[in-house]
Amino acid sequence: MSKKLKECPFCKSALEITEYHCPDCDISIKGKFEKEGFSQLTAEQLEFLKVYICCDGYKIEIADKLKTSESAVKEKLTEIIKIWCSKTQEKPESPPATSESRNVLDELSNRKQEIVLKELRNLEDDE
Repeated sequence: MSKKLKECPFCKSALEITEYHCPDCDISIKGKFEKEGFSQLTAEQLEFLKVYICCDGYKIEIADKLKTSESAVKEKLTEIIKIWCSKTQEKPESPPATSESRNVLDELSNRKQEIVLKELRNLEDDE
């Protein structure tokens, strides 16, 4: 079976799902159907998710593979979360953190990831 088309090969507009077909009983259901799950994402977003999963979610490693910044990685992930999660499923807002405390937390998170990656590389070198 061929890859799903997401955009018109002629004008590049988004395609709509208007028909489902069962090959076993030859029944077709026509209408306008909403996209769900992975079909909502662009090819670029799907590639990002592939890298994200392969890097086990480590922003440093993801940024390195995608040749981008960690903040760009976070923005991409936030973009996908907004697409997939409805407003009713959003996390309750926490009180806004000061920029200084946010920077400290980000730095600690980055250091933790660096330490874990360094330890993993040391384990690989020992084998």
